[in-house]
Amino acid sequence: MKGCPCGGHTVPASERKTGMVLQHERCGACGRCGGWCLSLRGELVAVGEEARRQYRGPGTLSDSTGLLEEVSAVDNAITEARRLLANLRAMRAGTAEAEEVLATLQGAPDHEALVGCLAALEEIREGLHGPLAAYVCIRLTNLQGMVNAIIDCPPPAA
Repeated sequence: MKGCPCGGHTVPASERKTGMVLQHERCGACGRCGGWCLSLRGELVAVGEEARRQYRGPGTLSDSTGLLEEVSAVDNAITEARRLLANLRAMRAGTAEAEEVLATLQGAPDHEALVGCLAALEEIREGLHGPLAAYVCIRLTNLQGMVNAIIDCPPPAA
């Protein structure tokens, strides 16, 4: 992952446990991760999504299909969208777009709907002003990263 599709710069990151090292790149702008490589005692054993799955292993909350992980990602995005909506209501700004994003995430969003969420979030960002705008921009960035992660790792076909 050389640079991020959002245009942000990526930095190397890694996680370690029991002789395993999972290396990846994380975007500083949107939080998206990619370029997964799993090493066991210095030897490369897997790359890409397979590296992530092997690192998480059977002792984690995700099942072999990744469905639980995906549900969790959507649930986290819904929670963040609710928080964003509450912040915007307090500011009296962008609530219609935020309600649209929340409704989309609460349904069964497909790729096009998620891209629409990103567009709505960008509209909200453009309309922000005032003393709380910086705080809400942080929440917007977090939610955009979550939606991008869901787009990058769609749920398995049923």
